[in-house]
Amino acid sequence: MGNLEKGSGVYVEGLSTTIKAMQELGASREVLTEPGYQAAMILIRAAKPLVPVKTGVLVSTLRPRRIQAGASIQAGGKRAPYANPIHWGWAVVSYAHKGSLKPGTYRGIMPQPFFSEALGYTKEEILNNYENLMRKAIDNLPGATK
Repeated sequence: MGNLEKGSGVYVEGLSTTIKAMQELGASREVLTEPGYQAAMILIRAAKPLVPVKTGVLVSTLRPRRIQAGASIQAGGKRAPYANPIHWGWAVVSYAHKGSLKPGTYRGIMPQPFFSEALGYTKEEILNNYENLMRKAIDNLPGATK
C-alpha cells in the first residue's frame, strides 16, 4: 500500500478498491473498520501529551471514529467547541460572528497542531500497523487466496 500526504492526514492509495473487493468477498463492517480504529488509537495516544491543557476538557474529547475507508479521529464537540481554533489557530475573524465580533477582529489564538505533530511522530507506525491488520483481514476472508 502506497501513501501520499493529503491535507493533515495520510492517503492510502488503492484503499477504496481494496475495501470494495473485501466487501464482495463478504467482509463485515467490523473487519473493515478495525484497522482504521487501531490506527486512530495510535494517533490519539501520541497526541494526548501534546494537547494544551488548562482544564483537561479538550484532551478528554479525543475520540477514534469507526469508518470503512481508513481512520478518523475527532476532538471537541459540545464540551469543547474551541478544539479547531486551538489546533489550527485563529488570528483574524473573516466573517460576521455571532455577538460583537466584526470581520477583521484579531483573536490571537496561535496554532497548536497536536494531531498534525503526533502524525509526524507516528506515521510509519500507523501505516505499518494498518497494512498488517488489513493483510490479516484479507487472508481470513472466505475465498481469499493465501
